[in-house]
Amino acid sequence: MAGWVLQLLEQWDVVKKAPLPFAMAFVVAAAAIWAAIAWSYSAVLASKNAQIELQDRQLADLREAVKGGGPLHKNIIQVSSDLYRAQEADDIIEVFANPSKIILPQTAPKGKSITVKDKAGRANGSIKISVDGGAKIDSLAELDMRGMYASISFVWDGKEWSIY
Repeated sequence: MAGWVLQLLEQWDVVKKAPLPFAMAFVVAAAAIWAAIAWSYSAVLASKNAQIELQDRQLADLREAVKGGGPLHKNIIQVSSDLYRAQEADDIIEVFANPSKIILPQTAPKGKSITVKDKAGRANGSIKISVDGGAKIDSLAELDMRGMYASISFVWDGKEWSIY
């Protein structure tokens, strides 16, 4: 037989005579190795779990946006007529016609915002914005949009539209 096999058999005889100390040493060594590996990979696993959770949230947001109801979805209306009555569902109104009059809804959910944008770049006072039913925009009955390619955002505060 090979020399290493004979040495193994000699050592095995020692183990057979005292199996309990051998088993205890084996368990202690295995536990120490397991603890070292678990400790070294715990930070790596925690980081990977955080990345997976972030990607799950991002994927859920994108799925919601694709369905049309998420934070990334904006209802954009393109106006090429001289009068447009904004709807509660409108988020952005792009105006291509000049002169134009945009009429904001009389009420909306608190915090609702609508942005009016001069997409033609010819507004300079020819786009007029008012509120249905005579309600006010920051205490103004009507607002003239000034500046080429200008945009104005309005937020409903529960009582009136405010300029932001």
